[in-house]
Amino acid sequence: MDVQILMDDFNFYRSHTHHFQKLMQERPYLKVPTLNRGRRRLFDEMVAWCRANELEPRFWLFCMFQRGRWLFAPRWLAGYLMGDKALAWYRARRSRGFDDRLYRERIEQTREIEQQRAGTSVVYDPNVHVSAEVEARKRRLQQRGDPEGCLSGVLDVDHPTLGWHPRSTVCCGCSVAERCREALRGRYRFDIVALREGKITVEQARLSAVQHGPA
Repeated sequence: MDVQILMDDFNFYRSHTHHFQKLMQERPYLKVPTLNRGRRRLFDEMVAWCRANELEPRFWLFCMFQRGRWLFAPRWLAGYLMGDKALAWYRARRSRGFDDRLYRERIEQTREIEQQRAGTSVVYDPNVHVSAEVEARKRRLQQRGDPEGCLSGVLDVDHPTLGWHPRSTVCCGCSVAERCREALRGRYRFDIVALREGKITVEQARLSAVQHGPA
């Protein structure tokens, strides 16, 4: 298993924790953790442990955030990402069921990105899909502590960031996400926010654009 996927999952879930949201208010230029040697080794160990216990690693990682009640991300220690205590919690919690909506959202997000990379029959629509290339562009700006650059480059001719997207890992942890979300509304002849949130279809957006005439 490519543990970079787990690193990306970790950052996505981390952006939904109470601690991260508080940090973003205090330090809006917070850098995103990257996959260094120690984290790679820890994820490799976690994957092997999950397989030995017949667990799916990506779902297990999601469960470790649920175990912490979304207050903090798990610490970078084996005892926080695997072990008998965590397994006992998981088995007891499984009997009551998990609220896995955020997990399913993340899986769908990565599925779309993988389809785009593989060049499958899914037609990429920048108004709807999260592009791996654009996501990487946003992440570089975030790591440089330049969310304003991402916001100002929404429709840049050569290197567009395409603005806020609910399925973007970077946008989920961005300090100007809400401002970017609102700024998008005035740039299109249809409700781009509603389209990306799945509240209207591509066809409905197209009809709306036609009704509003030229931009």
